[in-house]
Amino acid sequence: MKIVSVNVGTAEPVIGASRPMISGINKQPVAEAMVGALGLVDDAIVDTEHHGGINAAVYLYSMEDYDFWTNELGGRTLVPGQFGENLTVDSFGPEPLRAGDRFTIGEVELELTSPRIPCNTFSGHMGVDKWIQRFRDARRPGPYAKVISEGVVAPGMEMRRTLAPDTHPTILDLQDEYYGA
Repeated sequence: MKIVSVNVGTAEPVIGASRPMISGINKQPVAEAMVGALGLVDDAIVDTEHHGGINAAVYLYSMEDYDFWTNELGGRTLVPGQFGENLTVDSFGPEPLRAGDRFTIGEVELELTSPRIPCNTFSGHMGVDKWIQRFRDARRPGPYAKVISEGVVAPGMEMRRTLAPDTHPTILDLQDEYYGA
């Protein structure tokens, strides 16, 4: 497993939003980034009531999920950072993602905490009809992580995954719990 892209956003208007809003969701690739306790340095988190924080410091999404969405959206061109993720990775591996799984990337260690729950900002950014429902139903939320160890990340860096015990809920279990499924 490796990092494909490291992405940060600046506070800017969300194109396609149903109402005026400013967000850092429009992530752009960078050559490298420092990962601190609250996420990637220089990554704008505008709505701190609903985004960011210790347990949602870094958002990860995989190229496998990008491939799914490219097909699902009729071949639409999707680029790393499109889903608002900080780290675009090639794969998470065959095992289901669990809260407590850890990813080691150089000196950085991340611990998975929860699934992404799609919001109106994300929907406006994607500009796809019924995006929140479609994203939820696809069951490809990508995980949020807290930072255990700080350091620098860059594209091409290898990731090592340490699995949490099977007694920990999967990221999809947590998504189902959130929606009452």
